[in-house]
Amino acid sequence: MKEPTLDEVKQALYDRADFEGNVPTGIAWILIRHEGWFGRVIDILRIMADDTDTMAYLAGSRRPAEVARTLAAWVESPLGVDEIRLVVAAGGWDPEPFAVLARAGVLETVLYENGSFRRVDGEMVGGWVSDELALSDDTEILAAVSRILEEAEPTAHAATEP
Repeated sequence: MKEPTLDEVKQALYDRADFEGNVPTGIAWILIRHEGWFGRVIDILRIMADDTDTMAYLAGSRRPAEVARTLAAWVESPLGVDEIRLVVAAGGWDPEPFAVLARAGVLETVLYENGSFRRVDGEMVGGWVSDELALSDDTEILAAVSRILEEAEPTAHAATEP
């Protein structure tokens, strides 16, 4: 049992691509079973590649190069595996703005509203943050989510008022 490098996993993605050149769903489990691999890289690959739709959404395709590039971005982010799982479940595809939110201590506050994933302009909050804030600096990201939280605040207060 060993923890693989990103390069080792990238090569494994190429080696195990199907006849159409796509990374198979459940690739992390294949690597766990056949290579005995474990650790952060494999844990994040499990989040990304346990189902076809999530893998294609996060990486933009199921091609080994795109999956490996996306995997590297998540692995190199300061987010923990549980935070990544949460962000992906909320529709996020770019780790950068979420790292800012985690450092500011507001990640879960931004993602959740009344016990469910927040929606912004009809879109899952993770997708909205990734789409709108991926290229923003820390100050812009925090200002944008502050506006979202302020807009949601009257709803939260209304729910608790008699």
